[in-house]
This record gives sequence, C-alpha cells and structure tokens, in this order.
Amino acid sequence: MKNETSAISIIHEQGFRPYQEDAYGYISVGSYWVFVVADGMGGMDKGDLASKIVVNRILEVFSQQLINVSEKELAKVFREAIVEALNGVRQIASGDEIAATTFVLALWNKQENTLWCTWAGDSRIYLLLGPGDEAQPNPGGKNGRLCVAMDNQGYQLYALTEDHSVVWTFFQKEELGYDELKEHPYRSKVTLSISSNTNVSELLRNLRVKKIKLNIHSGGILVLCTDGVWESMDSSLQFLNILTRNLPNSERIAAEIRQVVRKDQGKLEQGDNYTAIIANLHELASNTTQPVRKVSAPEPKPTTSKIRFKHPLFSKLRSPVYIAGIFLVMLITFFLFKSFRFFGGESFLSTQRSGKIGENIWIETSKELNDFFRQGTNRIIFMNFSNDAMELKKTAIQMFKSHKNSKKINELNGSVAVVRLALGSSIQFVLYNLETGNEVCRVSKHNNKLRSSKSVTPKSKKKTEVVLPGLKKQ
Repeated sequence: MKNETSAISIIHEQGFRPYQEDAYGYISVGSYWVFVVADGMGGMDKGDLASKIVVNRILEVFSQQLINVSEKELAKVFREAIVEALNGVRQIASGDEIAATTFVLALWNKQENTLWCTWAGDSRIYLLLGPGDEAQPNPGGKNGRLCVAMDNQGYQLYALTEDHSVVWTFFQKEELGYDELKEHPYRSKVTLSISSNTNVSELLRNLRVKKIKLNIHSGGILVLCTDGVWESMDSSLQFLNILTRNLPNSERIAAEIRQVVRKDQGKLEQGDNYTAIIANLHELASNTTQPVRKVSAPEPKPTTSKIRFKHPLFSKLRSPVYIAGIFLVMLITFFLFKSFRFFGGESFLSTQRSGKIGENIWIETSKELNDFFRQGTNRIIFMNFSNDAMELKKTAIQMFKSHKNSKKINELNGSVAVVRLALGSSIQFVLYNLETGNEVCRVSKHNNKLRSSKSVTPKSKKKTEVVLPGLKKQ
C-alpha cells in the first residue's frame, strides 16, 4: 500500500473473517506524529464500529490539541483523547449491546526525540533499536524482560506494551515465556479495553502512559499491530529478523510480515483480521512533509437501528422474497425437528421442555466435576483436558463408564464441554470435543444410576470455532 511518506507502511487485511473489525490511522501535526491501531472485539455487538470510532476520535483530539502544546502537557492530551474515544463508543451501544475494542497509541516528537505510548488490551507496540541507539529509561523494563529478542549484530526488539490479558499474569509470574503466550487457551481473554460498559475513572486508573527518550542511529523501527500479526509469528526472534533483514525499507518490512501471516493462516484456512503500522522514526525525524492525516475508515455515522447484520449475505434481507423464503425454511425446520428424532433418540425440541440451560462455568478440579454430576440444575461446563489434567480425565472416565468411553476420553487433548440435560425422570450428560465440535460420548442417569448411551458423531468433520464465555474475538 502506497503512503504519503515512504517512512510509513500499512498492513490492513481481513484474513479469513467475513468482515473487518480492525482500524488504523495516523496524523502529523508540526513536529509530532501520532499513530493508532484498534482491534474491535468480535465477541461484542459492535466491535467494528468501536474500533473506527476510537481511531477517529483520538486523532481528532490530537490534531486540535497538538498545535499549541508543550511536552509537559502531553499526558493531559492523552487522557482527553481516551475519554473522548470512550464517550464515542458509549454512544453507539443501546440496550444490552456492548461495543468494545482494544487499541494502541504512539506519539513521536521528532524535535525532542521522545516517544510516548499507551494501550488497552492485547494489541502491541514494538520498537527496534540497533547498534549505537540509546533509549532512556530502558524500554526493557526493570528486569529487562521486555527486550523480547536480540541478535549477534547488536539489534534488539523491545515490547513497549504489556498485554491486558489473563495470560499476561502468567508471564509476570514467570510461569510462561513471552513467546508461549500465544499458545495458551486463554490467550484472547482480555482484561481491559475501551468498552461501552467501562467506567471512565477505572479506565484512566489502569492505563499507563510511557515516555522514552531516544537517540537513533541505525534502528528506530516502530511497529503497532493487532494480535492477528504477532500471534502468527513463530517467535519474537523471527519478528526481529524480518525487521533487520529489510532495514530501512518499511514497505519491504510490511510485505514480508504480510507474507508470514498469510502463510500461517493458510495452514488451517482460518485466522483473524490483522493490521499493523510500520514507521521508520529515523526517516520521520528528517521528513519535512506537510501535515498528513490517514485513516482506514471515517467515523461511522450514528444509526437508530439496533440490529446490524455484518455478513454480506444479510444485505439481501431487504427483499421481501428473501424474508418469505427464510420464514418458510424456518417453518419446515421446526416441523422436522418436531417430527423426527436426533442425537441419540431425543429431538432438540424435546430436550428444551426441561428448561433453559443455565450458568456456564469452567471446571478445574475433580471435586468441582463431581459436584456438577450430583447437582440438579441444567447447565454447561467447560474443561481443559491438557496433558497435566489427568485427575480431571480420571473423574470423567468414572462418570462416563465403559471401556470404549475411557479410550476416547484419554485421547482428548484440549478444551471440552459437558452438557447436562434433565429429560423427564432421567438426566443425560453429553461430552463434546470443542476442538472439533464433535460429541465424544454420553451417559444417562436414571434413579441415581449411570449407564452409557450411544454417541452420535456428526457426519461433517470440519472444525467448529467455539466462542467460550468471556473470551474476546471472533
């Protein structure tokens, strides 16, 4: 993608998602450059709108405030921009809707050689420093752990942001390495974002604004990116090598990053949106271009509609013919489910007579799993059958009694769910493999006695993406 200045290149791809929820933008005002990347949270109602609003509102505040502002007043401008972005996100949510997005924000003052940044969520900012480059304070943090990669030529890659996520606490406790975070099943569980239900004081209290004084000679590559980029890298060292191999050309850096992400997503034919801004700060310091403003999309106009269909297929719903056709299909489906038996002898409709499925929770101990089998309310539980969860597997094998079931359970390695349904005087427990979406086995409980039931495996073996409670991102 060609940009106003050769020092900046953009990656903005949809990936394998049906719609784009990432947004980006940057501006130049006097000696300042401001960069923003936002990743709308797909598990929410209007993540795509939230990301666009955050980018546009932040840039608008900085474009107005940076004209006559001193370095000492920049922290105040950061707060004003975040509050304005939060107010914009709140305006698009109505009723029970939740609009939310992560973001990263960086400001480069080429006159003072200072870099400012703040963030919320798991999008990241990386800085490449080369031999002879200096930074104060040390961007690697007190213990240097945020220097995530280095090579024998003296180049170092720093992570300027610390993820607001569940798995980041494992990194802080040194239970996981930096490059291991992307493999954890909770990797997308975000703890802070700009959300329509976020309290202003709480957001400002948890946000940090970093300031780094730089003296750049050979490095100075700044990268703002969403998790769709950094999760596709094999390691931080691979990221470092991509940057150093293509110095100082930001367009070549963007091209190789794009190639790596496409290859990674193409393996499973699935993947997130991915967006990045690559800026060569050394070139920007000597750049004398006129004021620049570029955004991926303008701020969306307010709409009174409470229902937004994101997939292109739903644009056809405007036609009465399509509406009538969909209604007819739904009617036929209803009678089919009513008339025939599915999934081990009970139709979907008959299982609903016992009531709605209630609370969904994660189970981590054998005692919790035993309690679940004894309790009488309908609900779903989730477990992680990793290699170190042997006690959970043993308890599950005891409940789903039979040699065949034991073998199936022992072979599981990943997230699973158990659905408990009360059917008249009996109760059924059904175990599902969330990695494939297939039923593994089931057992019926009648008069407090358990007996195995026939499992039904769907004909399609295509993997099903399962969205777990509280998790981010489609």
